Amino acid sequence: MKYFISFLLVLFLSTSIFSQDETITITTTTITTTTTQKGVTSKEDTSSKAQTATSPQTEVPVIPTPQTRSMGLGLSVINLESGTSSQLGFSFDINYDWFYMNMAFNGARGTGEQLDFRSSETYMSDRVSWYLVDVGYNIYFNNNNSWVTPFVGLIFTSNIYQDPIGWDTYFMDDEICTPSVGILFTQRFDKVLLSIGTGTSEIFKLSVGYAFGF
Repeated sequence: MKYFISFLLVLFLSTSIFSQDETITITTTTITTTTTQKGVTSKEDTSSKAQTATSPQTEVPVIPTPQTRSMGLGLSVINLESGTSSQLGFSFDINYDWFYMNMAFNGARGTGEQLDFRSSETYMSDRVSWYLVDVGYNIYFNNNNSWVTPFVGLIFTSNIYQDPIGWDTYFMDDEICTPSVGILFTQRFDKVLLSIGTGTSEIFKLSVGYAFGF
């Protein structure tokens, strides 16, 4: 009986010790595994940070936005029939960033007072009054110091009739509209602009302008 009790006591102690060892072993394994996982995570995070830090930064070149505000004066020559009147006219143009507009006229008039009607004495004076309007789109290059402008326009011509009804008067005939297309080149010298161009019905145009913007 004494030996049996001693055997049970030894068995109980052995079981208790084994259970404690197993518990310690499992706990240790769990801690080790967790630590290992944290270590991997930490390494991965560090690697990601290193990759982020060493990633090359691509610089995108900044192209300045055209900001040309200018006005100019010049000359325009048309190749339409103008009689004894001049085919050369005075022009005024503006540039506003991408937008271009030009107006020109020859200023031809009759003799005396202008009337809005004709009489039996009205005759053609072989003089033609004309004016034109062009609009275009500025295409910049050379760091926005040069640009070309394709443009379209309309030229309005009108025959001048003299009408001597007791005093000198003249009458403007109905306008004839002629379309025109062309190209204009502009070079900027600091604040001064020089433009030269040509077109289908406007065979030559020259302008000198002053820039207020970029």
